[in-house]
Amino acid sequence: SLKRKSTFMRGKERGVYPTFEAGCHDLINIKCYEDVVISFYEDAEGKEYLVMANAYMDMHATIKICFDSEKCDLTEMLFNGTYEHKIEPVDPDAEWGGEYFNPGQMRIFRIDRK
Repeated sequence: SLKRKSTFMRGKERGVYPTFEAGCHDLINIKCYEDVVISFYEDAEGKEYLVMANAYMDMHATIKICFDSEKCDLTEMLFNGTYEHKIEPVDPDAEWGGEYFNPGQMRIFRIDRK
């Protein structure tokens, strides 16, 4: 029941979607070298969602989802929303850290603005 607002790519250019760069979203920035499809959705109540998929079918990806925890919370939605996992902010300049994605894996995160 989510309505797609926008879709972007990181990594290899796919020609159809623009590259996600800093400033494409007012609260979220993505840092990675891997090929990732990044989409933003909205539900009927106006809540916003970040949906990301590892575009590699044979390699894992580690993706930094950067956000300001004073402006929003980021919560992963698992098992059709029956389980929620709050994501902790990462240092965008740190060498390590981020969310692990299996080959082809898609993950859904709810953005709760404060």
